[in-house]
Parts: sequence; structure tokens; C-alpha cells
Amino acid sequence: MPRPNQNEHPVYFSKYINLVKGNTIEEAVENHHQEILDFYLNLPNEKALYAYAPDKWTINDVLQHVLDTETVFNYRALIVARKSDAILSSFDENEFATQANASLLTITHLKEEILHRRNATNFFFKSLSTQMLHTTGIASNQIISVNALAFMNLGHYLHHKNILEERYL
Repeated sequence: MPRPNQNEHPVYFSKYINLVKGNTIEEAVENHHQEILDFYLNLPNEKALYAYAPDKWTINDVLQHVLDTETVFNYRALIVARKSDAILSSFDENEFATQANASLLTITHLKEEILHRRNATNFFFKSLSTQMLHTTGIASNQIISVNALAFMNLGHYLHHKNILEERYL
């Protein structure tokens, strides 16, 4: 299954997809899975509650955010792949962050969840047929393909990896 075309996802998500190297989701996972795990699992524990400026997320908040977003993208992919008529509304990442209370979790817990979630996500997308990956649906009132959601998952982690490297470490 080739990289998603521009007409398979909202323009906004191009910033994530463009960070992903590989012409198929299999290549993309091969190129980035270990890189993502190595980076996130080796974040310094002592910086868990560090924010680079007032009113910015802490590292724990960022980790919870990437986990929440992966869960939302995976749910959307499942609904679209199964051709459900469920309504896939948008989500407010800032409201999710406020409600998550990531400061109450240890960074070790969040890292372990990332390890398990990433592995589960890879298994999920491997289980989908080419036809399912081609399937499109509507999320946040815009067309989205299952394939685009797979690339968006990886790209979202890479996007926040870049932010963490630039502003937090």
C-alpha cells in the first residue's frame, strides 16, 4: 500500500505524514519503530514534570498527549476499516490534557504504556488487508483513509520527538 495521497486526509495532517520515511506503512514502521521507542523510552525521568515555559505542557503531558492521540487515530482507523457509520468527531487536545492529569502518573508508567501501545498499533495495522487500508471515511467532517491514519500515528510521534528535542532537552 503506497503512501497516502493528499486527497486521503485533511491538509493539516500533512505535517505529520511528511515526517515519515517509507513508501508503505510496512517500510515506515521498519524505519521509525525503533527510533521512536529509543527516543521516548530514554527520556530523562528527572525531567518528567519539566515545562520549557509557563503554561506549556510538561514532558509527562506530552507523553500522555501522544498516547491519547494514538488511541484516537487507532479508533478512527478501526471504525473506518470496519465501515461503521459511527460519527468520528474532532477532539480537543488541550481539554484532553487538562482531564488526563498526567502529573499524577510516573514517567515510567507513561514510557511503558508507549512501548505497549506502539507494539499494539503495529500489530493492528499489520492485521488490515490492503482493501481495508484503502478504505476512507469521515472524521471531523473530513475524508480520512485508514492508511493515512497509520502514517499520521508515526508522524505525530516524530513531530513531538522534534519538539521535545528542541524545547525540553
